[in-house]
Amino acid sequence: MSFPVVDRVIYQKNPLVEVVCQLSVHPQLRVETELPTDFQSHLKEKYPILHEGTASLTTIDSSQAAASGSQLSQQIFKFYDFFSKDGTWKVSLSKDFIALTTTKYQNWEDFSSRLQEVLTIYNEIYDPRIFKRVGLRYKDVIQRSTIDLVDTPWHEIIASSIAGPFADDGFSKAKHYSSSFLLPLKDTFGSVLVQYGIVEYATTAEECFLIDADYFIEQDVEYHVAITTLTSFNKKAGSLFRHCITDKLHRALDPIPK
Repeated sequence: MSFPVVDRVIYQKNPLVEVVCQLSVHPQLRVETELPTDFQSHLKEKYPILHEGTASLTTIDSSQAAASGSQLSQQIFKFYDFFSKDGTWKVSLSKDFIALTTTKYQNWEDFSSRLQEVLTIYNEIYDPRIFKRVGLRYKDVIQRSTIDLVDTPWHEIIASSIAGPFADDGFSKAKHYSSSFLLPLKDTFGSVLVQYGIVEYATTAEECFLIDADYFIEQDVEYHVAITTLTSFNKKAGSLFRHCITDKLHRALDPIPK
């Protein structure tokens, strides 16, 4: 993927509904066998609310497929979610990953600072040495009622490259549209999975447009490489989002120079 570099801006009418950074590790068994009391004590000033739970992962074992067919196996694992007081920030911990999620994203500097604080604590306690997957995901939801574009058709605000049927006036009333594509990233070892289409706003059922971009690499990397990679992902994310929207929507989101 290589899009033209764009001027960095901050949208005052920010369409971001969620940003997630997840770093997967080779299994850290201490998370399964010990309560993360040290981890919690270091986090509790900013993330004082703890939710514990379990989740399951189903995998297919096809190693003996020729003899007996593929076998399904289910793995149950613990996870811990540490929330900020207002619930807009969350640190997630399991034996397989560490993650930071926010529904109140302001800028990369703030998010990156929080992330590095969490990772410093995580590294000191669990010492994973390497990360096997590094991911940064941006979910934007274009809600026309919040930017004075209620009666504006999608093809005027969403770029034709992802507008799908809405790019044709004959299909402007299409419903339930969704699509996705996977792109390799230029100058990195990573890729981006972009999922997009029509979604409904939960409380009002308003028709909105989702642009969900998941940037990732899947290979063993050390901490400093992971941080450099995430910074690169952030820079690419701005260019991709700008490529997905029209000038009209860009202006309606009220950008200010960064």
